[in-house]
Parts: sequence; C-alpha cells; structure tokens
Amino acid sequence: MTIKTEIELMYKRRIDQKEIQKMPADTTIDKHARNLEKLHYHITGKNATIIGQMKWMEEMPPEEVVLQMKSMSGRNTETIGLSTQQAYMFSILVGIRTNDFTNFHQNDLYGFVWDIVNNKNGFKKELNDHKKDKSDVFVPNYQHVSDIVSKYLKDGSDLDFKIILKIYTTYPFRLEVADLQYLRTLHQYKASMKEGNYIVKKSKPRNTFFFSFNDYKTKDAYGERKIDINDRELINLLNEKTKNMEGHENLFGENGLLRNTMSKRIALFFEKQGLPGVNPTNLTKMVIKHHYDKMDSGLRETQERLAKERGHSVGTQMMIYLTD
Repeated sequence: MTIKTEIELMYKRRIDQKEIQKMPADTTIDKHARNLEKLHYHITGKNATIIGQMKWMEEMPPEEVVLQMKSMSGRNTETIGLSTQQAYMFSILVGIRTNDFTNFHQNDLYGFVWDIVNNKNGFKKELNDHKKDKSDVFVPNYQHVSDIVSKYLKDGSDLDFKIILKIYTTYPFRLEVADLQYLRTLHQYKASMKEGNYIVKKSKPRNTFFFSFNDYKTKDAYGERKIDINDRELINLLNEKTKNMEGHENLFGENGLLRNTMSKRIALFFEKQGLPGVNPTNLTKMVIKHHYDKMDSGLRETQERLAKERGHSVGTQMMIYLTD
C-alpha cells in the first residue's frame, strides 16, 4: 500500500457513496500524495510510506501545521506562494479524509484548514487579488527565448526535447504535453477511447498532424481540444520523430515522460542558457502576450483560438494570463 493508493481508495469510496461522480485525474492524486509526503518530511524530518504515519494530522495544533506549511521553501522563492499554499491545504484535507473516512469532520485540523480555504474575505480574497495583480509576474522576453530555442533546434541532438521546446514556444499548453501518445492514422484516432492526449497524423494534407487533448485540468468544461499543427518546423520534427512508429506509442520515451520531469528539464535548460526561472507556465504567458501584442481587428478570433488551445475561457485568459 502506498500513499497514492490510499488516496485512490478514498476517492473510490466517495464514488460508491455517490458523493462524487468520477475519479480525479491520476496527476491530481499523485500531486496530493507528493504534497503530503513533502509536508510530512518538512514537519518531522522523516519519510512516510502511509498516511497513518502522519500523526501531526491529529496531534499537532492546527495553527502550527499551517505555519509549518507556509514556511516550506518555494521553487524560486524563500517560502511557498499563495497558490502553492492553497494546493497544500487541499492535500491536507484529502489526507485527513483518507486517514479517517467517516469521522474526518471531527478532526480539528480539517475544520481549521477548511475555514481558511473557504474564507471569502480572507485567504480566498487574498489569493484572487494576487492572481489579478500581474505587476510582479515574470514573462520571458519572446525574442530572447526564440533565439535560444532556434539555436538548439539547429545544433541540439535530442529530438524529443526539440519537439518539446518548439511546442512550448508556439502553443499555450499546460503540462499535458508530457503525456502525448502517437496515433499513426485517423482510423487509430477514431477507434481510440478519447481518454488520453495524442498527436494524430492526418492523411490530408499529407504528413501533417493535429493535437487531441482529452486528459487535462478543465476537460469537464471544454471537452476534447483538437488543434491543427500548422507550424512547418514542428511538422518536420514530428515527421522525423514518427517515421518508424506504428502508432499507440508514447511520443516521448518508451515509458512516457513525467510532467514534473519535463517541467524541470525545461527550467534547467533555460537556466543553463542564462535565463533562469523559465518554465511551461510563464512560457504560456509569453506566447499569449506575444500574440496580444500583434493583435488588430482579428482580436476576438485570436483570443478564442488561444483560449481553446489552453483549455479555458477568454475571461480566464484575460484575468490570469494577460499581463500589462
């Protein structure tokens, strides 16, 4: 039994009791497990293999648990930011429910954290205000990034990473790119269950492709995202990559690519090129800003295309991803 398995079983019990309709994404469950493992180590200095070892959920004062969580180191900051704090608090709630499925609501820490994350005039407002305030957001310089990527596309040796860099400097995608599988024909695509994320080869125009995203954060609201690939350089890279593939293989590596691993590799690549702090999230902001800077009378069409490719509404795009 692992922490991730324990959480999966908790969610299955919730489905059986008709509290929820479907299982969360595997990446969501994995994130909860990692958050709880990291928080446990931060509090105790020890690794946990099951949630039952996390005695702080019941024995430590709730205020102290939250203070310990807030003191954790951020990726590029001294302590974690508000969005990460929210993610950890959600994981704490999940952990407590997993540890005591029936009586979770009697846990003092559960009530304390629940009140924080749902306080419309407190933490919730602070987080929303932070997301709207883009004055301190880092958006990489488009030309600088393009120059670095162009040089790697010309001189680099890793075809998979070339494709990843080209995708993230062309499209405003989340980390679902790491999950891409290759489908060689439209027949394979039509026969698929539309549950994964795919690169699909088209017959017309010959040797071209489209993305089909079916496993991503806002799937329930927006359904399948089908996006034609029109960038000639990316098409050429994909044709080179898939020339000996039969279909149904992972695009990146025999066993696929972890989202976190891909994100870290992108960040490390740009850091070595003298541009620290670049990751898929702010590359998304860079791509969107680049297109907005060029907009004229076609504003609405471009807005809708970028929102579709990202998998959110135009309103979300304007509020969260567009910077001044």
